[in-house]
Amino acid sequence: MKARLALLASLWLASNFSTSAFAQNTGDDLAFQKREALSLQIKSDVETNARHGYGVIAVDDSSTVCVVTPAQAEQLDGIKELLARDRHLIAQNLTSYWQFVDTSGDLALLGLQRRQCGYVAGTADALRTIMLALAREQKKYAFSPVWWDDKEVSQARSDFNRGHGAGR
Repeated sequence: MKARLALLASLWLASNFSTSAFAQNTGDDLAFQKREALSLQIKSDVETNARHGYGVIAVDDSSTVCVVTPAQAEQLDGIKELLARDRHLIAQNLTSYWQFVDTSGDLALLGLQRRQCGYVAGTADALRTIMLALAREQKKYAFSPVWWDDKEVSQARSDFNRGHGAGR
């Protein structure tokens, strides 16, 4: 218990904090530590342009996700499907369904700043831009411990289209 309190105190004092600030340790310390390590690795990789694909930045536990429209706009449905599938990893304390707002990177940043959305999902490039802006403003954020490649997003989009009719 003392070690957990020390960890939380050190995170509170840090200028940027990791997913521990959002995630709840449900007793499975090893799984918690793996999620924590993955979140930190994603942050490092995005910061150095070493990661490609799609991910999520968390600012608070709001149920609203700003989804940055990718160059291939048809991928939006796939991203939303993956957000729904992995909701328990992204926002363990969320008790309602996601509310999605399709937007640009600039408006997603504004939404985070104004607390109109608690999460932003998008490409590595979009998230890097948002991450750097949040860091400049000394806003606290964390990367969620999920990452999807183009193939996963395309498959989720296909699954969505099959389940909801391709001509929606």
